[in-house]
Amino acid sequence: MNKILLFILFLPFFSMGQSTLFSENFESSTYAFTLNTSSQNSVSGTNGFNYWVVNNTYNGGNGSFTCLGFPFAFTANPTPSQISGITNQPNSKYMHIVSDAAVSSNINNAVFIAADGLCSTPENYFTEMSNSISTVGFDSVEFSFYWLCAGGAQSYGEIYFSVNGGSSWNLINQPQFLNNNSNWSQQKISLPGFAQQSNLKFGFRFVNQTTTSASDPALSIDEIKVTGFTLQAPASIQSIQLSSTSICAGQSALLTYILSGPFNSGNIFTAQLSDINGNFLNPTVIGQITSSVSSILNVSIPQNTLAGSNYQIRLISSNPQSIGPSLPVSILAQVSAGNLVVSRDTICPFENATISLQGTNAVQSVVWEQSVDGIQFTSSTYNGLSFNTGPLFNTLYVRGIVSGICGVDTSVVGSVVVSNLPQAQFVFNVLANNTVSFTNQSSGYTQLSWYFGDGDSSILVNPTHVYPGPGTYFVELIATNAFGCSQTYSDSIVIGTTNINIKQFDQVQIFPNPFKDQLMLSDCNSFNSVFDVYIYDLLGKSILNETMSLNQPIQTSQWQSGVYWIEIKKDGNLIRVQKMIKW
Repeated sequence: MNKILLFILFLPFFSMGQSTLFSENFESSTYAFTLNTSSQNSVSGTNGFNYWVVNNTYNGGNGSFTCLGFPFAFTANPTPSQISGITNQPNSKYMHIVSDAAVSSNINNAVFIAADGLCSTPENYFTEMSNSISTVGFDSVEFSFYWLCAGGAQSYGEIYFSVNGGSSWNLINQPQFLNNNSNWSQQKISLPGFAQQSNLKFGFRFVNQTTTSASDPALSIDEIKVTGFTLQAPASIQSIQLSSTSICAGQSALLTYILSGPFNSGNIFTAQLSDINGNFLNPTVIGQITSSVSSILNVSIPQNTLAGSNYQIRLISSNPQSIGPSLPVSILAQVSAGNLVVSRDTICPFENATISLQGTNAVQSVVWEQSVDGIQFTSSTYNGLSFNTGPLFNTLYVRGIVSGICGVDTSVVGSVVVSNLPQAQFVFNVLANNTVSFTNQSSGYTQLSWYFGDGDSSILVNPTHVYPGPGTYFVELIATNAFGCSQTYSDSIVIGTTNINIKQFDQVQIFPNPFKDQLMLSDCNSFNSVFDVYIYDLLGKSILNETMSLNQPIQTSQWQSGVYWIEIKKDGNLIRVQKMIKW
């Protein structure tokens, strides 16, 4: 019974399709191999004692070479004729090693000079396919070629393959050495690593180590072919589909798979994740299910998977063995709140503190949380990154919680110390000749600023001031601490005579301070009195200029947060000035 019939009897339900993926017989003027590359620690070009060539020279001859200044004669035996199966045999073009000494003596067949450590030193010589080929879609791949090489124990050929276009090479150990064969013979090699590759290359290396025993012919190669075989079985994985093509590291997705034909009982489907470049040389198992029918498989991406957009996911089966199509997938990294940055370590009451997060990896939203003096964290109403500290805080603790496609992360806690305000206070004594002495009674300050109401000022602790003439003067004392936080105290002084009794308006009040949506001016002594009210912002811009009864609210909800000055006059006489804070 012939071999073909035997194969059919043992595999009645399978058929084998084959395709020639690469072939080279070196008969044309150009060929698909690059000779004498530096791969695998080899001599590049024709710079060595030996090197690769392509020709159809088979005749040997007599020659000589010089060593240590002395000529040595040698005889190169002819290269054996080729056998049936090689195109244009018996003497077609072939790729082989030739020695520099032989070429210098017009000998160009397969001959080499062995490394003896004296006249020649050890060297390697590499030749490789010029371009990669794809074996994707083929269940097995066969690499075949004709070769001969007598060589020796230290002079032999090696076979290599690469799955990344020649960036790295793998030694084939079946057979391990090409030597001890002086006549042409065919070699066929089929390894699992040849199949399903997008960048497959093959190469040959002639190793010439130090020896005292070696013989021609040198390594010779011809009629190279790469053949792909497709096992057309009734059971196969037809298609797969993911619930999402973008999956976060550490999260899961659903993989739906469709089968064709019967799978055997106990079959295991395994979902595999490629490396970050889409290669399945060392795949990661991300899910398994024992099944023989189309179903849904839960796949989980490992937490430490690097983010990338070139991953592939595929499904393989165990009984029968089958590799399904692959799907592209992007792996997204977990969100990170990053560091929390606070604008200032210490601030004053009513000032704005600014915080920011250095978050990464598709942060979509931020919720700020705050606590005061050890109180439990609660959701805040602060909008954005800027918020007001209020008047009662001592220490403000803040953290940010970021959310995104890939989860939630909380930042470290940042803190801001809210300084106490200094207390401004003074008393005065009106002396003769329009002179007034002032006594400071402030506390918690590092600097004082006096404004006497007539354009003059002082930074003394207890100043004495001479006024220019009779009148009502409004005096202001500003006490400031080391953090720039300040409080103002003011009072009116009557010098000489005036046409109004200022003291009768001592009960005029402005409240609350700080204020938010409305401001109240009250006059307890003269309920129906009418006053002139002037309100300015910190830059001196007029906000309000109105004659009004004081016992009515002023709506302030549309005002900006900040510092405001309020002046109240009666019959042209200034009776009160006060600094107010708007939340």
